[in-house]
Parts: sequence; structure tokens; C-alpha cells
Amino acid sequence: LLRAFTTRSERAPIWRLGLLTNRTMLWAVGSSLLVLLAIIYVPFLDPIFNTVPLTLKEWELLIPLTLLPAVGAELRKVFMRWRDKRTQSEGAVGELGIDLEEDEI
Repeated sequence: LLRAFTTRSERAPIWRLGLLTNRTMLWAVGSSLLVLLAIIYVPFLDPIFNTVPLTLKEWELLIPLTLLPAVGAELRKVFMRWRDKRTQSEGAVGELGIDLEEDEI
């Protein structure tokens, strides 16, 4: 669910967009979280979804792991911005008559 916040932009970091600025996203993630918790903890749903309530120890392991996809997406954005800046600076060199890509071929 946290990964959904990082998909709002391919290149802009989540802290620049603002975590709480998209009301629709907040409702979607909040309602999805409530449904997920209901599936885990509402007793009559246990046999339907074949679930058992998670213990505090399991949550302690699970919560940091839920951050990994979002952190990975943000690192990908950092790399993409770095690559874009590098490509732009190489393009500026190319405009001066030195095209590195053509020289390599």
C-alpha cells in the first residue's frame, strides 16, 4: 500500500509531491488498509480467506518489509534523475560539435 504513494510520479520524489496532498489516494490506501486488517482480524472472515491474526512479533518483521518496495522505487527515481542530468549535460557537449556517442561508433 505504501508503494502506491511513490507511483504518483516517475521522477519526482515523494517528499516533493507531498505525502498527504492527494485526498483520493489517501482514501484509497486507507480503505484498502481497513479491508486488509478486516480480512486478517475479523473472525468470521478467517475461514473464507484462510488467515490467522498476526502477532506483534510478526508485525515487527512485516512493517519494515513493507517499506522496501517504496524505498526501491524512490532509489530508482534518484537514478533516473541522475541519468537525465547526465544525458542533458552530454547533449550540451554534443551541441558544441563533440558527439561522444558518434565517436564511439
